[in-house]
Amino acid sequence: MSQGLITTMSTTIQHAKSGADQVSQLYSIAFPNESAWPNVFMSMTDFVESTLPVRDITGVNPFVCHFVSPSQVDSFEKFMQQAYEEDPVTRNQSVGVSDFGFGIFAFNYSDPSDTTPPSYPRYHDTTGETSISNRSLIAAVTQTALYPVAASQYMKNLHSEPLRGEAIDSVYECAQTGSKSCAALTDMFVPPFRFRPAFAATYTSLYFSGVFAGNGTLVGVMASPIRWILLIIAGVPEEQIADVIFSISTPLTTFTAHVIDGEAVEVLDIQHKNFEREVSLSSESDAVQYTLRLYPSPAYYDERHTLLPLITTIVTGVAIVLLLSLVVLNALFLTMQLERNVSHKLLESKAMFIRVISHELRSPLQSLKLDLELLQTELTPRGAEPPPLDVHTLTEIHDDIASNTDMAVSTLDDLLEYDKLKSGSVSASEEVLLVGVLLDVLAPFKQLAVRRQIRLSVQYDTPSQEGSAPESDVENLRVWADAHRLQRVFYHIMANTLKFIPDGSAISILLSWRHGGEAFCVSHLGSGERRVPKELHERSVLVCFETSGVAVAGVEQNFLLQPDLPFDPDMLQVGQGSGLGLCMSKMITEDHGGTMWMTAAEDKTGASIKVELPLVEPKIRTPVPGKLSRIFSLRDMEAAVSIDRHLEIRHEITLRSQSASIAAESTRNFSSLSGSSVRPALRKVLVVDDSPPIRRLLYRVLTKKGACVEVACHGQEAVDMMSAAGRDFGCVLMDFEMPVLKGPDATQKIREMGFDSATLRIVGVTGNTNAEDVAHFKACGADDVYSKPVSADVLEKLLLSTHCIVGE
Repeated sequence: MSQGLITTMSTTIQHAKSGADQVSQLYSIAFPNESAWPNVFMSMTDFVESTLPVRDITGVNPFVCHFVSPSQVDSFEKFMQQAYEEDPVTRNQSVGVSDFGFGIFAFNYSDPSDTTPPSYPRYHDTTGETSISNRSLIAAVTQTALYPVAASQYMKNLHSEPLRGEAIDSVYECAQTGSKSCAALTDMFVPPFRFRPAFAATYTSLYFSGVFAGNGTLVGVMASPIRWILLIIAGVPEEQIADVIFSISTPLTTFTAHVIDGEAVEVLDIQHKNFEREVSLSSESDAVQYTLRLYPSPAYYDERHTLLPLITTIVTGVAIVLLLSLVVLNALFLTMQLERNVSHKLLESKAMFIRVISHELRSPLQSLKLDLELLQTELTPRGAEPPPLDVHTLTEIHDDIASNTDMAVSTLDDLLEYDKLKSGSVSASEEVLLVGVLLDVLAPFKQLAVRRQIRLSVQYDTPSQEGSAPESDVENLRVWADAHRLQRVFYHIMANTLKFIPDGSAISILLSWRHGGEAFCVSHLGSGERRVPKELHERSVLVCFETSGVAVAGVEQNFLLQPDLPFDPDMLQVGQGSGLGLCMSKMITEDHGGTMWMTAAEDKTGASIKVELPLVEPKIRTPVPGKLSRIFSLRDMEAAVSIDRHLEIRHEITLRSQSASIAAESTRNFSSLSGSSVRPALRKVLVVDDSPPIRRLLYRVLTKKGACVEVACHGQEAVDMMSAAGRDFGCVLMDFEMPVLKGPDATQKIREMGFDSATLRIVGVTGNTNAEDVAHFKACGADDVYSKPVSADVLEKLLLSTHCIVGE
């Protein structure tokens, strides 16, 4: 049942066909002249000897059929009668003689499909007309390689017989196409004679191969009997074929045989059909398709059959089931783990959100509480006389109270606005003038920009058309938006930008738009290059906020692309906000059909936050390079809505300090805020907080109590100060959330420097009331953690205990 056996049997059959083709070529070579045909004859001895080598190799015994037309019948019959009489082998043997005498004969088949040995009478065939085929063609048998076997078939017209006639027609039609390799195989039939009485000689096919003259004309066919069982027995080694039952089938006939001790036995009942192997013995172009099938013999099956395949199948099935179960269980476990991780991240996000909001609300409340206590101190009479009112101090207290109140309200507004945006309950509702919204936002930042010596400029391109007002196009840029929410977008961008850039920097607001033509921004990031922004789309406006100096510290430029709010105030706000502002700005921009993103210079010398919004049929002309105009000047405007009409090539809106003596807030020295004297023998207090109002208020409150106070704006600065003069300090008030270095990390570093609780008290003062954060703070070395807001009395007791002040 191996593939080798199938190959051997197929090769044997192909050799038989190849042998027949070689014999036909030998006859073609012997008689190449087409005009001599059909009156040609090779002596019987020569024909047998010339075909013997092929017959020994392939086992075929061919016989020759001459094509004879009706007009050639008389001359052909006379030629062949004389040839048989002159050939020593056939002389006086009555070869080709029938009841009507010598000549071409055929049988009167009453049933054209009958392939049994003929019992019909012969008749003299001189026309080639037959019920087998529509073609009048005579293919007369003239020679065989096994004479005198089949001598009675000499001069028979094979074209008149069933199966043979169809095969000869196939060869004839192939030759008409110009091919010289024409052959056809008949369906299987039972021959009219048996030279063996056994079953092996029954099933036979005739293989017809064309005989061509030298000019390529088909002049006859070589017919080779293929007796299938004998061919397989002779060509396949007995040890290979003994264990199989083989079957050969065609559309009309099928036989099944088993070779036992060299003899073929017909098999009527095939067992073990489920082990069948099948192979085709024909090409797709063959008219009759032969199929070979192999089955194991009963003895072979009984010898080789075991339960191993069944056991293997069962084990394999069980293994597959177990494997699939493991896969399903693993998938279920991973799904549950993923859901648990998502739930855990959600809880972490909620906890962080509460932590951030708590911090951002408690910080201004801390300032408010200290301001009120400081105000009470200022208004409390000392003895019988009312206290003198310090207008400067009261003004600063008032400003702090107002500022911190606004900060707390702003945080709550941001929280409510964020909730509305997440629920999708906001939408654009009207056409608004973009420049008007931008001017309204910039006005409140005037004093802050002046105080910090920050240059602010708004730049845009003017139309090249002469006679047109330079400000008319940009003033008419209209977008479909909610004006209030669009103001919040620009407000948060400006507020964050001013937080991050150092004093003396510059902010450039660049306007570009596109409407049927080219557009570009001017000099991005100080490069001076004027180009069309690649992000600018058709019928849209791009507002670009660019900064010089150090870029936004710690902010990754792709954070605005994240789908959810990254609640990390240290990353987003450097400890100066809840982090909701920019995220809400992005959500508002997208709700208006626009986009918002951030880019930073590779050398960290600048950053850009860009907002693109769709235009509403702007009545503008396409801007061209080289001509820029100033929109307005904060220096001259009162309501931040006026337009400066100076005709210059390039103008900037510049906010410069009115007095060079106004400097940025000092991070350490607040001595000008208090005239109290500090006893040098007392130990100092270090206030570490990233919020300037809280630093300022703690400085005031503690100096009022008689303490010597120094301040630091983040943890690393506190570590540096302690490294330089740590023995002078008796107490450190440490915030939790700070840029550069957080409070717990700074506390741990200070403790590692050798300052234990006996020599230095470190107290956390933070808005983070989460129990885990408090425990973490103490684990890093904090002696105690106070929650904001903390009262002045609590701080006084702390200073007394650390010898930073003396009691009255």
